[in-house]
Amino acid sequence: DHPGSVHMTVCISNLAERVDPTSPSVSCGEIYSYFQANPDLLCVPVVVRERPIGLIHRHELLVRLADQFGRALYEKKPIVQLMDDRPLLVERSFTLEKLNDLIIATNPNALLKGFIIVDNGIYFGMGTALNLLRMTNESVSARAEELEAARAAEAQASRAKSHFLANMSHELRTPLNAIIGFSEMMAKETLGPIGNGKYGEYTRDILGSARHLLAVINDILDLARIEAGRIDLNEVPFRIDRVIEEAMQVSRVLAINNEIVLTLDTIKALPPVTGDERKITQVLLNLLSNAIKFTPPGGQVRLGTEIDPQGNLKLYVTDTGIGIAPDQLEDVMKPFGQADTDLNRRFEGTGLGLPLSRALVRIHGGELWLESTLGRGTTAQFIIPGWRLNWVESGASATVTQQIAL
Repeated sequence: DHPGSVHMTVCISNLAERVDPTSPSVSCGEIYSYFQANPDLLCVPVVVRERPIGLIHRHELLVRLADQFGRALYEKKPIVQLMDDRPLLVERSFTLEKLNDLIIATNPNALLKGFIIVDNGIYFGMGTALNLLRMTNESVSARAEELEAARAAEAQASRAKSHFLANMSHELRTPLNAIIGFSEMMAKETLGPIGNGKYGEYTRDILGSARHLLAVINDILDLARIEAGRIDLNEVPFRIDRVIEEAMQVSRVLAINNEIVLTLDTIKALPPVTGDERKITQVLLNLLSNAIKFTPPGGQVRLGTEIDPQGNLKLYVTDTGIGIAPDQLEDVMKPFGQADTDLNRRFEGTGLGLPLSRALVRIHGGELWLESTLGRGTTAQFIIPGWRLNWVESGASATVTQQIAL
């Protein structure tokens, strides 16, 4: 049993119908008359010293006595001759779920004929399918209310978290922008030479750290806005091939520094795309940066495009890096989640790039997913839905391969 779950902790005490039991010496004719006087009564328990020994089923008794010689044979005989001497006995402490399992496993007919509820073996009441249905319905309703309350609480917590992150990000960005501005002035020695060369080195470190922290804060703020449903898309037609080219050029320096071969395989004449150009660019840069960062020197990273059979534009980034274990593919798609490998721990990162990228793709109506083999590399791919493509000309698509040499 699970105490936190309503439908699993409801005991069946309230299910018991208070039907007066009878003794085994009562005649069949008396019970027949009792059923006739109580048309809604389905069964009567037979009890000896408060412990049930059998159950009289209305339908079976009436059919037997209505037979041509039934009344003559049984009317004066004790009821034990027509009772069910193996009725289903259920302890009142049973949960509703346990009762259902017991009926299914041992005596499905108890749903039609009824069963006896006992308290440590002492007769407590009768159980019927109608009462079981009523209690099940009440349990389901209670569970639905509990789930709705939990959903509302979760939504409230999510709104509070998003509000906090938005406020925190705003409060941090203001001083960070000041730090970045003054650091840039000092690094450029705008007002004159600093003097000691070490100060210049420290200034560049301050500037780099501040920019990195500002980027992290911006990512957190974007995620918070997306989760709160408050992010806006600046949707205009733009050249996706130009976005790809710019992303490759920006990533070129990082690839050279990491001794990575960066290549581009794309179809000719990519159609313009209607969407938020800055956010699609951000997705591509995140995927390229991740691929380069987690690929050892001498490896390869390839950005490619294709039109899938459904008419969507697919963009993919394939690397020959460290790869991700199958059981960790979903973890890396969660905020602040990273694959748990020794090599991975040596790299900086907040674990926001992939979940933010997937969220940005999804608000465009697309999807982003990973395919990976540990030790052999990863392919990150996403689609831009076909209804966002603006085909202005037709023709066969060819593949262009471009390598950025080291």
